[in-house]
Amino acid sequence: MQQPADSANWDIPGGPEVGAAGNARTIADRILQLADAGVTTVSIQPCRDEPDLDAFVHFLGKEVKPLLHV
Repeated sequence: MQQPADSANWDIPGGPEVGAAGNARTIADRILQLADAGVTTVSIQPCRDEPDLDAFVHFLGKEVKPLLHV
């Protein structure tokens, strides 16, 4: 899990209110929590040292998106 450390690179305090890291269910659950709180737009960004951006995008589309009931 790199989210808190990566947030520091952007001068953003890390923590669960800022982002999510983990498996598809963990990320989808966080996005759904934000939606329940009224958030209408979510920006998803890989860690800056992500070695495979294509795999990251595939993970979001094939594993996370179906859990969002979109």
